[in-house]
Amino acid sequence: MNKHEAMLALLTLWAALPAGHALAACPNPNPNPQAQHVTSDFNGDCKSDILWRNAATGQNYLYFMNGTTILGAEGYIRTVADQNWQVAGVGDFDGDGKADILWRNSATGENYIYFMDGTAIKPTEGFIRTVADQNWQVVGVGDFDGDGNADILWRNSTTGQNYLYLMNGLTIKGTEGYLRTVADPNWQVAGVGDFDGDSKADVLWRNSSTGENYIYLMNGTAIAGEGYLRTVADQSWQVAGIGDFDGDGKADVLWRNSSTGENYLYPMNGLVIKATEGFIRTVADQTWKVAGIGDYDGDGKADILWRNSATGGNYLYPMNGTTILGTEGYLRSVADLGWQVAGGQGSSPPKPPIVASSSVTVNVLGVAASAVTSSVVANDPQNLPLAYSIKTSPQFGAASITPGTGVFTYSIPGYAPATSDAFAVTVSNGRAQSTAQVNVQLASDPLLKNQWHIQNVGQVAFSSTLPLAGNDMNVAGAWLAGYSGKGIKVGIPDSGLEAAHEDLAANVDLGHSFNFLTGLNDPSRAASDPGFDHGTAVAGIIGAVAFNGKGGRGVAYGARLRGYNLLAPGATTLANMAKSLGSDPISADND
Repeated sequence: MNKHEAMLALLTLWAALPAGHALAACPNPNPNPQAQHVTSDFNGDCKSDILWRNAATGQNYLYFMNGTTILGAEGYIRTVADQNWQVAGVGDFDGDGKADILWRNSATGENYIYFMDGTAIKPTEGFIRTVADQNWQVVGVGDFDGDGNADILWRNSTTGQNYLYLMNGLTIKGTEGYLRTVADPNWQVAGVGDFDGDSKADVLWRNSSTGENYIYLMNGTAIAGEGYLRTVADQSWQVAGIGDFDGDGKADVLWRNSSTGENYLYPMNGLVIKATEGFIRTVADQTWKVAGIGDYDGDGKADILWRNSATGGNYLYPMNGTTILGTEGYLRSVADLGWQVAGGQGSSPPKPPIVASSSVTVNVLGVAASAVTSSVVANDPQNLPLAYSIKTSPQFGAASITPGTGVFTYSIPGYAPATSDAFAVTVSNGRAQSTAQVNVQLASDPLLKNQWHIQNVGQVAFSSTLPLAGNDMNVAGAWLAGYSGKGIKVGIPDSGLEAAHEDLAANVDLGHSFNFLTGLNDPSRAASDPGFDHGTAVAGIIGAVAFNGKGGRGVAYGARLRGYNLLAPGATTLANMAKSLGSDPISADND
């Protein structure tokens, strides 16, 4: 072929491209989300980049990559402080060869696209149709109709319906429509990629109960071909990412075992797993998570980005099939675990983290601040690292949380104005989020604030004369230091002690108490005794039970109380006094 014939062939190829598209200059290591371009390539240099989002501050940042090197053009993009807005997917929605960002609001159902040019958001940004029903979630981004623009795959978690937005910039084309309903919720979209090499994204399904795997080979909203892949019954194996690891123009499936740390690659040809399948290096430390799949070195083959959820370390495997190239290495560490890779998998937006509501109890000292520390219980279906932040603050106390671990502290400064409190925690895997409710039980004593002898601030004490502020027993320091009377045995020789009193019973030691009138161990005052139950009142001052929501609190609320009705009418003798004060085994070890 001479140069004139070559030029004619090139022009013929150019004319065959979709309108508005330049001749594809990049290899295609990851056919999702668009067949013509490298995924997550925000600056159009044929290399995948890394989008970061901070789950606490809402800041967003871009690394422009060349292998393990972060290029100098890195930088912030617009902060989105409202954490209801999450990155739902990354794809080239306007066909300019540069990845764009799809946002979804988990509160309002609004959806928005940033059309990107490096770190710049182009003025064509804007809203797309609101989907207020939060049962509908974005489960995949890919070019399903082969027009060079990324499209949006939705799934309804309640009905099992599936729907496709075929996109042209901000416009949802008239060819949008439903796919086949998959009512069984055990079937979930595990990834999106061009498995048969026809330049149209396909859908990989995985059954979380049976371990079956299934592919829809797509042509727009039509399922052009379909079939099962090998079943992987062990649910420790999960799809960690989709990308063209061997450079044959067809998406492959990366698996990771959440128990053993093994990693395995299915090189795909349509519905066929090629014979070149095999293990990749085991990463037994489960704090290392697959954070992204993309062609970071521009060699036409997908690579694996790892992030450590404990240390903030980041590491890149440049890949050639199942082989890790010698150019592997660390990227810059990001120790602040609030920063997470967003939209980096190149498969489908992940399912939100699985969270559980929890309850904690705070023993409210009242005279000083009280706190409790616990953890939010959460895990991620894709083994993505999680970031935690306070979504709604408690009404009466304060809450703080460690972004990378979910360890939280709830504190209340003084007396409890209610019996309970609550706050909410946002749990994010960088691209989707869930909310965990934390219910706080405020264990206190309703009359504590009126007990002037505990802490005297001149408060109401059920007397016509207010107490003089500052005149008290100064117990705050002792309580703060952990001294509660625990292990101390207190003998109370008095008129009696009501052993069954609701605010004393848990602290009364009946086995070492004595009633001199009945010869039994219950020292309760006789019903026929017309006098004041002085002994029970003294017992309450000493050791009324704490944090039980009843009455007041004893100065030594952890002490054991032993009653002797020595001062009851007819009980006061020298022998009984001696028995009450240590001459008998029943009182010999009183403190």
